[in-house]
Amino acid sequence: MTKLFTCIFFTLFFCLKITYGQNVTSDSLLHSSLAEHNTIEYFNKAIGTQSRLSNGQSYNSYRTNIDGSAYFPEDKLLRKGMVVYDGYRFENVPLLYDIYKDLLVTTTADGFLQLSLVSERVKEFTISGHKHIYINTGSDSTNIPFKSGFLEQVYKGKTEVLVKRSTSLQQASGTRDLRKYFLLRTQYFFKKDNIYYKITSESAFLKLYKERKAELKKLLRSNSIRFKKDQISALKLLAAHIDNTSN
Repeated sequence: MTKLFTCIFFTLFFCLKITYGQNVTSDSLLHSSLAEHNTIEYFNKAIGTQSRLSNGQSYNSYRTNIDGSAYFPEDKLLRKGMVVYDGYRFENVPLLYDIYKDLLVTTTADGFLQLSLVSERVKEFTISGHKHIYINTGSDSTNIPFKSGFLEQVYKGKTEVLVKRSTSLQQASGTRDLRKYFLLRTQYFFKKDNIYYKITSESAFLKLYKERKAELKKLLRSNSIRFKKDQISALKLLAAHIDNTSN
């Protein structure tokens, strides 16, 4: 059945490409783009439970007596999003990101079961406007300040700004029932000249651009951004400025 649907998809896609190659105009480009989108949508719907997205492990959520959240966004709701899996792009897929286990979760086509996708086969996914990419650090853990996994890509240019959210399971002290809770940890990374740097403070970032320290501090002040309070906005602003003013 999977082979049949795949043949149908690629037959439609091949015909689309032939049409696209003839008499290209702005209108034909628009119609071609829409047709391509509709073809991919048809394939995703038609293949149903045979989809590559069903190639995951059964996923179980956490006990309700644990405080805090193991997810991002925090409310544990499956949201329609986009994922690139095994090289295929899937739109309007129910997704949930477990930051405790660093897993991307979806459901079977009937919504009956939740599945965790194989992380290494996920190139990227987007939920509620937050784009995450999978980075495999391989054996180069000494030069890369994070482990293989998902990071939110909040800025991408000549430089890159990444955010890593994770949680640890803690046990509350001084309580009779010994309740447990998830403690959120957020880390920030900056990529410059293909090297990743962990950014823990404004001064840590400015060390990367010592000759521009005064200029960058002034930029933050003029935009009323305090690095300590809004590190993501600060890093995005600084990265964009550096990219736009560098040769």
